[in-house]
Amino acid sequence: MKNVSDSFQTQWQENKQQLHHLFEQQERIFADLLHYSQQQETMHNHDFFVKDDYVRIVVEIKARERIGELWPSRWHSLPMLADMLTPIVGWLVSPNSLWRTMNKVANLEDEINRRITQLRK
Repeated sequence: MKNVSDSFQTQWQENKQQLHHLFEQQERIFADLLHYSQQQETMHNHDFFVKDDYVRIVVEIKARERIGELWPSRWHSLPMLADMLTPIVGWLVSPNSLWRTMNKVANLEDEINRRITQLRK
């Protein structure tokens, strides 16, 4: 009976140690994955959310602005706008990403207007 008990305890300790190693390995994998994704984000200067989503939001705002509508409603600051957009789009909207996208769209509009002027000459 003692041999069975000793064998069980030995097996129990081995299993416990193996489980501990697996948890450590899982932690390292998650840490590496997080580090890699942050590194990629920094390397490529990508926003956390898909840039196309921000472009769609800015295009919608600009289009409605041009026809005289305020969308989603009257807003006075980008943080206020981001707070209003978050429940509409279903994810956390970053005011900084929104601001960068608005600037990029404005630069593209300026570039399009310059090109139209060149083509008309």
